[in-house]
Amino acid sequence: MSRHLAFFFTVLGIPLAAQHYAQSSGWHFKNFSDPVYSWEIYRDTFIGIPPTEDALSSAFDVLFYNQVYKDKLSANGNCFGMALQSLMMLKKGGHLGYCVPTPQYSGDIFGGLGPTDAMLRRAINIMHGIMHGHQVNLPTLQLILNIIAQNKNRNASFAYTSFQNARMQNDPTLVSITETLNPSDGGHTMVAYDSQDLGGGNKRIYVYDSNRTWANPADRAWYTGNQNFIQINGNAWSFLMAGTLGTWSGDPASGGNFMILPISVTGPHSRSPASLGDQIIGQIVTTLLVTGASADIQQVTDATGKRLFRPGTLEIDTDPSTGMMTMLPWYPSDQAAPKAAKGIALFHLGRSASTLNVTVRGSDEEP
Repeated sequence: MSRHLAFFFTVLGIPLAAQHYAQSSGWHFKNFSDPVYSWEIYRDTFIGIPPTEDALSSAFDVLFYNQVYKDKLSANGNCFGMALQSLMMLKKGGHLGYCVPTPQYSGDIFGGLGPTDAMLRRAINIMHGIMHGHQVNLPTLQLILNIIAQNKNRNASFAYTSFQNARMQNDPTLVSITETLNPSDGGHTMVAYDSQDLGGGNKRIYVYDSNRTWANPADRAWYTGNQNFIQINGNAWSFLMAGTLGTWSGDPASGGNFMILPISVTGPHSRSPASLGDQIIGQIVTTLLVTGASADIQQVTDATGKRLFRPGTLEIDTDPSTGMMTMLPWYPSDQAAPKAAKGIALFHLGRSASTLNVTVRGSDEEP
């Protein structure tokens, strides 16, 4: 039903049949992959990017584009872009030239080919790229760093409360989950749109998952059967991923991350990571890229001996006496297929204590 027809019936006082969120507000095509993002898409993702790929104009942008943005952001999917673009459209009525309702746009319901409209694909690509860029803008870095500092990045009860608070402020949210704490394992992002408290610590956050489309009858049964939720039991969480990815889970002591990201933080257009330090007085954002088939950062320390991880783990050290608490791993959030090797990016916020020492383990394979 079109938006105008729905409005007409509402004015007449004729009740409309309730529609599931995935039916009325989700894309009616499935998560899709793009092997490469062009420089033109990178240029349109951020503010102040040179018109051509020119290291003389911005050496860091060329490095960041080639090592992270170009062929790693969407290698396994565009889930973050699909979720963020849909929420921006719902919040404002339209975004990047596309208007609600989202189901009016056709595409491949079984995955792989994406939307029929090539410019819509481009818009989703840009929003997907924006998200990964906005993971390293100052507000998002501060939000994530604050969550980690409180040891709440795997705390399901904290995520539930964060969702409730954002919802009361009419601030639509994304929910990002990761399988493990290893950045190389990547993650997944969905729309969080409703919640339910069943008592006794048993709670649910209902999601629209771009890996499952209402237009596919098999996926529709997942929604109509009310299975589309992240299960919360106390501080622990679990979610059954689509396809062969299995169940992802976590709790404060183990497993993957579970964080709520409001679109008021992640949505706005901003500058690239290369220019953040020049724009914010008193704040410096530096970026460390490690690439390779099996690149694995084991530890980062500064000149004072402060460390990124607790020894022998990928758990960020939040003890003020031993932890750096100024560096964040980048978790790619694009999982529509089993994980693949990726480059690793660590983003450092604020002043470092002179030299940073990085311990890296890798294989003999070529990048």
